[in-house]
Amino acid sequence: MKIEYYLYMTLVVMMMFSCDLTDELDPGGTAVEKLAGDWFVKIYENEVADGNLLSNSYYTVTTYNTSANIPTELYLDDHETWPYKGVLKVNAAALTFDAAAGGANFYNDTIFAEILGGQVWLDAVQPPSGTTTDSIQIRFKFSDYDNEVIYSGYRRTGFLEDEH
Repeated sequence: MKIEYYLYMTLVVMMMFSCDLTDELDPGGTAVEKLAGDWFVKIYENEVADGNLLSNSYYTVTTYNTSANIPTELYLDDHETWPYKGVLKVNAAALTFDAAAGGANFYNDTIFAEILGGQVWLDAVQPPSGTTTDSIQIRFKFSDYDNEVIYSGYRRTGFLEDEH
């Protein structure tokens, strides 16, 4: 009986001290949050037009902040589609990808990428689900390919109709 009483009192004391009476924590966002996300893209050659598709398939590309969390750089990971994973120069306020050498390619150190530019447009496209989401386009010049390569597509919505 005494053991049950002590266990009960311990539980009551633990419950009293487990409550957080402070204000809600606002973790905020990252410096590139409007550019960051999962994207479904098609790959084009030289310009975005139906006849210039390198593949009719959609590929997943992920963009996310670096550990420095600054508004001038982010990671782009194409999940070994080309293969390319590297840090890109960006202007988070303007939602643009700046023309620059792509730096190290973490998937293949023999393939280099020059970033020719790019843009994210907010609420600019309707995927198959009919919702509205963001659009992306990034232009590259890869060292292992003669022509310009363009990743163009839309932000992942989470709706099954939009998954590829």
